[in-house]
Amino acid sequence: MVLKEFSKVLKHSLRGNDLVFRIGGEEFAIIFLGLSKDIVENILNRIKENIKRKKFDILNKSITFSAGVAKLKEEDDFKSIFSRADKLLYEAKKSGKDKIFLEKE
Repeated sequence: MVLKEFSKVLKHSLRGNDLVFRIGGEEFAIIFLGLSKDIVENILNRIKENIKRKKFDILNKSITFSAGVAKLKEEDDFKSIFSRADKLLYEAKKSGKDKIFLEKE
């Protein structure tokens, strides 16, 4: 139930051409096409705030949202870009959760 409610918040927070995939468990991947780092960060902060405000009835509390963001490079394949984003996600979680870590250029 929590994942379904979380998915609804994502759907209402994203643009129509953003792609969302559930990777497994409670991890999702979002693909933003043609956006600057600042705009991506703004969208993710909006998601984070929308998640924070939402009370998940089944839990009777809110949940946190952490993200790791990697920019697609010419030499990337799915594994390499996902690996970089995943490392940033775990750094965000280790730093206290509810954080967004963006790849440095």
